[in-house]
Amino acid sequence: MLFNDQVTLCAFCNGRFYGGGFQISPKSKINDGLIDMVILPKVNRLFAPYYIYKIL
Repeated sequence: MLFNDQVTLCAFCNGRFYGGGFQISPKSKINDGLIDMVILPKVNRLFAPYYIYKIL
């Protein structure tokens, strides 16, 4: 799969939590042997607080 666009956040996760308790990938499991990729497309700065709230 190719993603050819601007992004706000891109994370590769093998667990649910990301730096300091952000639950970036809630369906990831640390012992399933897979790496999950999370992409948040470019968002307007006015909507950034909404996405930060959803991640927290």
